[in-house]
Amino acid sequence: MLFVKNSTDYIEPFLLAGVDVNSDCGCMLRMAALKGDEERVKLLLSKGADVNMARKFSKPTTNNYYGHAQKQQNGDIQDTNTALMNSVSFPNIVKMLIAAEADVNQMSSELNSPLILAAACCRESLEILLQAGADVNHRNAQGQTALLVAEERGIIEALLDSQADVNHVDFSGMSALMLAAYRGDTDLLDTLIARGAIVNKWNHMGNSALVEATKENKVECLRRLIDVGAPDTGELNMALVKAASLGHVSCVEELVIAGAEVNQPSGCFEDLPLRVATREGQTSCVRKLLAAGADVNFWPCTGERTGDFRRVVKYGYDDVAFLLLEAGTMFTAD
Repeated sequence: MLFVKNSTDYIEPFLLAGVDVNSDCGCMLRMAALKGDEERVKLLLSKGADVNMARKFSKPTTNNYYGHAQKQQNGDIQDTNTALMNSVSFPNIVKMLIAAEADVNQMSSELNSPLILAAACCRESLEILLQAGADVNHRNAQGQTALLVAEERGIIEALLDSQADVNHVDFSGMSALMLAAYRGDTDLLDTLIARGAIVNKWNHMGNSALVEATKENKVECLRRLIDVGAPDTGELNMALVKAASLGHVSCVEELVIAGAEVNQPSGCFEDLPLRVATREGQTSCVRKLLAAGADVNFWPCTGERTGDFRRVVKYGYDDVAFLLLEAGTMFTAD
């Protein structure tokens, strides 16, 4: 490795000593681009540096994204970026490299393109890459496109203006709308919905954008999704169970108002909102659910529910125990 000190100060001495400008897979140019060193990038280009040089890696087929990601995670493939990938924080260098015929769609070992990397940090570089023909819907080894990586509003709008697929999902099933709901970005939520985002889409964990907002207690996003998405009872009930288990009282209130059924089992474990709130000692949620008509004696699996009441007493959830007793529970700690 030429640059043991992670610096560009060695470039001129190396060149004067006769070191090939493309030694170590173009390390000099890649380092200069990474450091934003415009003068040395110009120097290296004038000396014939290869703008598309990078370390070699086994390129996956389009059917092998997951296997390639596993190899990357296991350290079987060395990560590598081209100079253009390294330069995405520096728009002027991006322009210089593209003018020198850098490939705007070349991939790193994680299948990241320059556009995906720019989407995470620099709108100006992203717009330059789009104008140069970068593939706006290219996906990396996690199935993410630039739209799923981006968080800045201006970058997201630039991608959407360039025909980014607003409903693309990564390999976990997450869409841009779900990510916006998870982060609580109401303005972005509105932008994505206006651009055609599907509101009631589900990811591979069985969560919709509504459930993602509920998990993070993003009440404004939750309200907005209820208003525009017309969620069915099943989606509302799943979100209610999640809110009750996490103690998100405001979300519980909004979901009940929207029509969630407090006595309806939900999810793969057929949980009840009151049961999970009781189990987790969420006193305020228990109180809210009881006020909304939750039946303290409606237990589809009586033995399990008796165990839940014992858990309340065992772990010292005294306030919850008193609420259940006041509501007329037939179970005791005996």
